[in-house]
Amino acid sequence: MTGTLTMEGMTMPKITIDAGHKKGWNQYAGQAAGVTEGTVMQTLALACKPLFEARGVDVVLTRPKLDDDPLLQARGQMSKSSDMFLSLHTNAAGTASAGKASGTECLFPEKQPSSSSIAAVLSKAVSAFFGIKDRGAKTWNQAQGKPAGSGELGVFTGALAVNTPVCLLLEAGFHDNATEAKMIVERLQGLAATIVNTLCDARGWGKTVLPQNPGINTPAPSPAPSGTVYRVQIGAFENKANADALLARAKAAGFTDAFINAGAK
Repeated sequence: MTGTLTMEGMTMPKITIDAGHKKGWNQYAGQAAGVTEGTVMQTLALACKPLFEARGVDVVLTRPKLDDDPLLQARGQMSKSSDMFLSLHTNAAGTASAGKASGTECLFPEKQPSSSSIAAVLSKAVSAFFGIKDRGAKTWNQAQGKPAGSGELGVFTGALAVNTPVCLLLEAGFHDNATEAKMIVERLQGLAATIVNTLCDARGWGKTVLPQNPGINTPAPSPAPSGTVYRVQIGAFENKANADALLARAKAAGFTDAFINAGAK
């Protein structure tokens, strides 16, 4: 059985969140000040935790403290009895291609193809939030351009060993791309909200804790007559993370020119 048994005898969903790597670690140098994958992803994991809990999801963190650095397989094994294992990362193209690669992707275990559909949904949602390329759902071997069966990520090996039913590794943009590195840091709270709502909606976990607006999935209206502009507002929030989350939903629904306008009350 997965999930957490409550005092009322109900089972609440449970997710294990792994903040990739360790404090201050980057595979290749980041292109924006303050961006080190191991540190920023731990901050992202902490931001996701209360949002998941608000939707009735129990959360296990593999790195609750910034200095924590468990072994890779041990991180995956921490997801025993969890409904999902999610490892948070940023990508890097390497010295020769630094700054040129762009986009989000979400990896899933080669031995767990059932996770490919939710991996694709998460990659698409995060790319829409940032307005960058969706590189899609991939196995580790596909991402590395290697033949099937060549290898597997240590965190996935650990999670599969304890029969975790859904295993994902999100690459939320490239930290060696200056534009994306800056966005990841500046819009971290909105990224957390996008991850939480996307996964909870996909799994049917709890009621959304961020604003939902009727009509967001309706087709865009026809252009107004020349000289006339009709502006549509779909939300007003004091919390920027909520505004970022709604903007991501609007763009994902096809309203690519949606934007945030900050002003006084």
